[in-house]
Parts: sequence; structure tokens; C-alpha cells
Amino acid sequence: MTFRKIASLVLAVLMLCSVLCACNDTTGPSTTASTAPTTQPTEPTEPKPEMLLYQVTVYGVDGKPATSNVIVKFLQDGADPVMQNTNEEGVAQKELPKGSYNVELMFLDGKSYYYDSSAMTLNETKTQLTINLCLAQSTEGETVYADGDEYTAYPLRTGNTYVTLKPGRNYFLYLPDVAGEYDFFTGNNDYKVGYYGSEHYIMSQDAGKEGPNNGTHVSISAGMVSPNNAFVIGVDNPGTEDVETVLYVQRVSDYIDTSIPKTTYKTTHALTPWTMPAGKQVKKFDITSSLPIRLVLDEATGYYHLNSVTGPLVVVFLGEKSADYNSYLAPYDTILKNAGVTAYFKNEEGNYDRGEIYTNCLQDYIGVYDENNKTYNGGCIDRNTGLYPLTDDLMYIIKNHGAYSGWWDNTDTRYIFGEESVNAENAWLFMCGYLE
Repeated sequence: MTFRKIASLVLAVLMLCSVLCACNDTTGPSTTASTAPTTQPTEPTEPKPEMLLYQVTVYGVDGKPATSNVIVKFLQDGADPVMQNTNEEGVAQKELPKGSYNVELMFLDGKSYYYDSSAMTLNETKTQLTINLCLAQSTEGETVYADGDEYTAYPLRTGNTYVTLKPGRNYFLYLPDVAGEYDFFTGNNDYKVGYYGSEHYIMSQDAGKEGPNNGTHVSISAGMVSPNNAFVIGVDNPGTEDVETVLYVQRVSDYIDTSIPKTTYKTTHALTPWTMPAGKQVKKFDITSSLPIRLVLDEATGYYHLNSVTGPLVVVFLGEKSADYNSYLAPYDTILKNAGVTAYFKNEEGNYDRGEIYTNCLQDYIGVYDENNKTYNGGCIDRNTGLYPLTDDLMYIIKNHGAYSGWWDNTDTRYIFGEESVNAENAWLFMCGYLE
């Protein structure tokens, strides 16, 4: 009996130890481990590339924005090309990852164009590019005879044509589609351009008026427009080797009948010699600003000031030395040496019916240039700077002559501000500054 009791006690003790060991067994399942969140490894993410806005502006052969038939391609090694049509301003722009891109053009009209392809790249420091299109020179010419010599004259069209000039005189035949006032010139003053009559009778002297860039100006009436009446344009290459340049043909206005009555604008301001005040500097107006520029007339002097009668004096860039202040166009004394200064006005039907001549008035301000002595007689401008205060006369002349000449009309081929967008209301002040 005793043994049996001892055995039962030992068995009970063994069973209790077994239970306790089972409770302390760390290798078994844990209730806390099954409910704890599990942390997953994070995949590294690539940083987004920095984006830049790249812009290409394309001008057509007429000098106006190429708004159709042009696709700009942005090319980068190892990547598909990004393509964009030009908009109504001739601009194709894309936001692209920062980097270098090669630019190519694609034309949808099936025509061939020349453009300078030597610098067709964009990068993070050069995000804008301007491309000027030119027509390619025809490879087929017509034989003409001038001064007993035989020449090949190539057809010429309105717009910009990329041409090769041989040493001596090069002839081109121009057939206008419409009457008008035309300028013919190259992009280099070294090459004289002249009008030499018709292909049936080529004259030895330039029969046109002096035009821009050592070029020629030709008035073509409706009666002169004919498929059988080609105008002969000659371009002189003074060198001994072939050169390549752009020959421009621009219709600058409607035809102006020389019988249109013109009046001579008379000076209204009581002119007195003016000298630049010591210690003053010339500041140019910001003609790109959308804000209006307020000018106030001092009736005691007849001069205009900025913002108030006591404000900065406004001056005009009239003389040759004032070209240092004006980067857009030659001052009026230079224009007077080459041509008169006029404006023509249209009637309600849109036809020119009257004109004004401003040459005499400007000479009252600037003086008359003596070609022999290389000096000016008369005038009242400051000779050291070429400046004179703005008066009603000068304001009137700049506004009318500039508007007629298309200087600040960005749809006109004679627009002088290039790619710059200016406020048309203030644009005439490009010929003016103010003193501080």
C-alpha cells in the first residue's frame, strides 16, 4: 500500500512538471507573434527629372511667323522624338526633362526650304531657338545678255532666297504677282543690289531708288505686272570667290502713285539751339511693358517730360551720335542722307490718297548735311549727343512715319523689333529716351 501511494504521488508530481514545462516551452506557437504587424522592405523610387520649357520659333520665307505646315522635332539620343506643330505665333514649345536636344524641322507642304542648321541644339542654358526659313535658289536659269556678255539669270520670288553669288555681277529675274512698293537687298552691305530694267533690255546703271542694306527700291504699278515682264535684279559680289547669302524681296506697301498730292509739313516749334545738361544720363523707355507711359507737355518750353511738367525731360535720338542709345534703327539724320522722310495716308476705301513730306522739318532740327565739307549747316540739336527734346513736331513725325513704314507692326516684314514683343501704344518711343 505504501508503495502504491508513493507511486501515485510521484506520478502526480511528474504530471505537474510536465504541464509547467509545456507552459515555458519557447519553441511552441505564440499568440502575440500571430497578431503583430509585419514590416515589408521599401523599394527605392527614382527621383522625378527636372523639367524645362524648350521653345523653337520659326519664321517663314516672308519674314512672318510660320503658323502652318511646320512640325518641330526635339531629338535626344536613345529616346523617341517629341514633335510639336507651330502655333499662330510660329512657336513650338514643349516641357521636357532637362538635357540636350537636337532640333529638326518637318514640312507638310512638300516644299524645300533652306535654313541654317549649324546651331540646331537646345540645352539647359539655351532653351530657345529661332529659325528663319529661306527658299532654295533654283538650279534652272535663263540666258540673258548685258553689255555684250552672256549671263545666267535665276528666277526670284517674293521672300527670302538663299543664293550663291559668283564674283562680279549676278542677275536674277523677278516676276511680281501684284503691284506695290518693293525692296531688294541682301543680308550683307558688301553686296550692292540694283534694278537693271527688263530681260529684253538690261541697263548698266541701277534704275531703282536707294533701298535698305545697300539695296534698291522699285515701284511696280498694276500695268507693269505681266508674265512677260520680268524685272532684272543685279547683285554685285566684289570678291574673287563664290559667296553664299540671303537675297530679300519685300513688298513694303501698296503701290504709291507719284501723282498723289503731297504736302510739306512745316515746323511749328520755335527752335532754339539745345545743349545736353552736364551730369545727365539718357535712359531708354521700356517699350515692352504693358503699362502706359505718361508724357506731359511743358507749354512754356514746348518740350515733353515724363509723368509731370517737372519730371525727367524726354529727348529724341536725331543725330548720328545718338545711335549709341538706339539699337533698333538708324537716327533720322542717317535716314535723311539716304532718302526723304514721308508718310502716306489711306482713305476710307483703304487706298493711299495723300502724303506728307517731313524732310524739311527734320532738317530744321538737324541741319542740312554738306556732303563736300562733311558738316551740317543750321539745326539746333546737341552735336555731341545727337539729341533734342521731344516736341509736338517730332512726336507727330515719328508716329506717322513709323506707322506708315510698319516699324512696330509685327505682321509687317519691316517690323524692326525682331523677336521682341513690344507694346504698340508705346513702341514709337524707341526713338526717344529721358534724362536722369
